Amino acid sequence: DYTIRAQHPASGSWRYQPLESGDMSQLGWQLMALKSAELAGVPTPAATREGMVRFIKSASSGQHGGIAAYRPNDRPSRTMTAEALVCRQFLGMSRDNPAAGEAATYLLGELPTSERINLYY
Repeated sequence: DYTIRAQHPASGSWRYQPLESGDMSQLGWQLMALKSAELAGVPTPAATREGMVRFIKSASSGQHGGIAAYRPNDRPSRTMTAEALVCRQFLGMSRDNPAAGEAATYLLGELPTSERINLYY
């Protein structure tokens, strides 16, 4: 209930304070908490889900909207694209959605290595 009430009403995101317009990273953590609650039988309100989708779209770019940034109008990154992709999957996006394919192609363009460790990615 706290998470639902803390969501920014216009952007559909979360930040570090309740009702503060947020970022993809915080949205991912809150969405994961809500998805866990759903798996335990606690439903997420439709308006909350719609807000999450709205924020992801606002921070996305690319031909199919599969590439994502930390915040709207920021430069896209692979870490935030990975975050947005898993968020979209938690929200029910199918594997054959063009945005999923675009995100996967972008992510495969620069994989982490043992020399270039990126735990977030």
